[in-house]
Amino acid sequence: MKHFSYTLIFLLYCTAIYYITDSQHNDHFGPRSMHAWRQADGASYARNYYQNNLPFLMPQVYTQAGTNGYTVSEFPIVYYIAAKMYRAFGFHESILRRLHFAIFIFGCASLLWLGLLLFKNSWLAFIPAVITFSSPYLYYYGLNFMPDVPALSLSFGGIYFIAAYFFDKKLWKMYFAFALFCLACLLKISNGILFCALIAAVVFSPKLRTEKYFRTKHLIHFFLLAFLVIAINGWWFYFVTTYNNTYGNHLNLTSIYPIWELTWQGFDKICVAFYDEWSTVILHPVVWNILFVGIWLFATRKLRIENSMLHKVVLWIFFGSLTYGLLWFQAFWPHDYYLVPPFISVLGIFIWLLYFIDEHYDQVKRLVIPIAIIIVFDTTVQAQGVMNSRYAKKQKYTIINEGFYTIEPYLRSLGISRFDWVISVPDGSPNITLYYLNQPGYTESCNWFINNCGRLKEANIKYAVVSDDRFLQNQQFVSQLDGQIGEYKGIKIFKVKK
Repeated sequence: MKHFSYTLIFLLYCTAIYYITDSQHNDHFGPRSMHAWRQADGASYARNYYQNNLPFLMPQVYTQAGTNGYTVSEFPIVYYIAAKMYRAFGFHESILRRLHFAIFIFGCASLLWLGLLLFKNSWLAFIPAVITFSSPYLYYYGLNFMPDVPALSLSFGGIYFIAAYFFDKKLWKMYFAFALFCLACLLKISNGILFCALIAAVVFSPKLRTEKYFRTKHLIHFFLLAFLVIAINGWWFYFVTTYNNTYGNHLNLTSIYPIWELTWQGFDKICVAFYDEWSTVILHPVVWNILFVGIWLFATRKLRIENSMLHKVVLWIFFGSLTYGLLWFQAFWPHDYYLVPPFISVLGIFIWLLYFIDEHYDQVKRLVIPIAIIIVFDTTVQAQGVMNSRYAKKQKYTIINEGFYTIEPYLRSLGISRFDWVISVPDGSPNITLYYLNQPGYTESCNWFINNCGRLKEANIKYAVVSDDRFLQNQQFVSQLDGQIGEYKGIKIFKVKK
């Protein structure tokens, strides 16, 4: 009953944030604003599943780089479910956004439930959940087309259910925890930090393999499930590389991008971006200050807690986050969503610090709640500001002519079938404008236009969509066009010579 009441309060808070940030309007948008490139990739998977009635293991995007747009990166289960919901309820971009958002809320609620297990003062349980939900960049990417925050959220669910197993030794909770960990890693392998930290803590600390945490006969289940998670993710990585090699599309990042291959200028650029911009949308400055104090106390062992499992897991989370940062540091620019996985180390420190306070300082606990209320208010205002700036009508993240958002009906009125291939310029991404046009084809991505603007007919392209007249100064390109057949809000449509 306590879990239900506290969960209800938290869901009311989530609902309030949803409306305060105007998300009821923003979640109807297609891919736009910060990192519309990667958003369009995810949205393309779901829409092509829906329109082309594709098998689950045949995901497809709009760009025809490779063969017929067949490519894959993350395990596409959420995109596939969204496609089925499109069939049931009609095509609405809000469906995929809200599916991801529901997983995000589940993950935050799992942090709340974890706190209710760990803390004697139940109100402390709200702090990790609220800090996570009100983090502007987690909220932005949670209500979006990308898998990063949903993957992190599923790992939160996994750690809650394994902790619940430690408390009551019900084996089904262990199985459910590993199912969530497995799905988290399949959606985004970099969100396996928490899973790896748990396994490392148990493997390298014999004291954790006692009756306090495991029934002896359940240890074999733990290690078999861990092996199964690793094996399934190994199979998926093999499938991804084989699938992309078969169809010749290598646009997705499926390798490491280590710090030691980065130039000093590149390193400095990322550090400056983190300090000047990214840090302010990850956490409120007040929360950062508390976090730094917690890190110092943890690193210098000024505080000790009785829960050795929690202490060891947090220690391994830090090691895992550091390793992740070293292996993927190059990818941080310009992909700030690569900073999502290490957020688990932020939560680890906060939960560890709150656990210590809950154990030792009754007077401090009375101060924590009003401080938390102030932080909640400040982070809510901050989240509102970030969301408003990213979805404002005129903002720096708009990279395409806004006429693309509503152009598709006009194309159909010109007799252009959604199966006709097009070239869309300018567009440095593989899928953004093609997604809004709802047309297969090509963009400038990977220098395709530069290398092929004189052979549009041979590339099976029937129409050219031009939203910047400077491309019409390219005589090699213009010589391939048969004439302009329409214009929509500054976007010109040409037929390609047969």
